[in-house]
Amino acid sequence: MESAANQIGRKTEQLRLLEDEILGLEKRVQEIEAEISRLYEKHNVSKEKADFINECDAIANLLNQFTVRLRKNKVHLLQEKTFEMYKRLSSKSGLIKDLVIDPKTYEVKIRDRNGHEIKKSGLSAGEKEIFAVSLLWGLAQTSQLDLPIIIDTPLSRLDSAHRNSIVNNYFPNAGEQVVILSTDTEVDGAYYEELKPYLSGAGILEFDQRRELTTFRPGYFWEH
Repeated sequence: MESAANQIGRKTEQLRLLEDEILGLEKRVQEIEAEISRLYEKHNVSKEKADFINECDAIANLLNQFTVRLRKNKVHLLQEKTFEMYKRLSSKSGLIKDLVIDPKTYEVKIRDRNGHEIKKSGLSAGEKEIFAVSLLWGLAQTSQLDLPIIIDTPLSRLDSAHRNSIVNNYFPNAGEQVVILSTDTEVDGAYYEELKPYLSGAGILEFDQRRELTTFRPGYFWEH
């Protein structure tokens, strides 16, 4: 059962794989350029052959430009989608000017209205949770894959305002298939009724001490 942090790590790894693909393309570009240089040095080519090699060189340059642009576009989309959800969820969104992600290191920086960086270490536990959920949303939107989302104890560190934001703005839109692992004090009766139109089912995981195993029973806490 994955926490939001684990899911962020998994989706970040997907972006890393994309980065590896881009690096592979860049390596191929370098190989093509090296081969072109060797051909120039090795052969006294005719004008027609030289023109052909020049065309290959131009194509290699275009491919290199494409890989750079692809990386920037993906990071820009991740940045845009993460900030989009952060503004919807955070009670301090009016104090935040923007959110910036470095296209090389993937380091995320949050800046206030004056352009000053807000250190993530200075965020409250609730704000860190909101940031993690927003980044998870951004990664899901950027990957464009319909992957199942498993969210473990999502509301435990949040105040009532942030809980309302998560329940109303994130849970119904988190993905095609979402599993919420909640206690009865997180998704309580009121929240359960709000989410009910979006649910395909509910159940309880119960630990059997005698058999030392966990069993699943259909129905939410008070539906038994």
